[in-house]
Amino acid sequence: MKNEEKVKINKLPIERWREYKKIRIQALKDYPDIFPYNWRVEVKKEKDKFHKQQITNAWGENGLIILFASKRKEFVGYIEAKMFKEKFYSHVVYLDSLVVSKKWQRKGVGEMLVKQLIRKIKDKPRIRKMKLDVIVGNRGAIRLYKKIGFSCNFFCFQSYY
Repeated sequence: MKNEEKVKINKLPIERWREYKKIRIQALKDYPDIFPYNWRVEVKKEKDKFHKQQITNAWGENGLIILFASKRKEFVGYIEAKMFKEKFYSHVVYLDSLVVSKKWQRKGVGEMLVKQLIRKIKDKPRIRKMKLDVIVGNRGAIRLYKKIGFSCNFFCFQSYY
């Protein structure tokens, strides 16, 4: 990535929750085969209550982690993960979503988000593993995760989504 295209990774201020909603819905429209629900469901989620709560709850007691990528004032992507409280899974972080706007894909933003998430969770002594799911046909995501050091275990479920 060129110096003039530097992207910053941070927490999103609560008052910018609409940007989170916008990029989430756009990703659902652009990639309908990757998500288990469609954008129309996302738009109807209790008149924005869901999206505001996600930003408000990030980094709180519930274990939700959300990091945002931005260039100047433009919101270009986010990563969302969950730390489990249940004893059996308390050592695991589940990477739930990695979304990068189309014009910023293949420019290192996704890799930056994942690596920053890994740095943040290394501060948590109980965390020893990160898990994620990728749709088998999403070759770009699979390449990205392998490049970062994830190993692939393929399981196929009929009617998974």
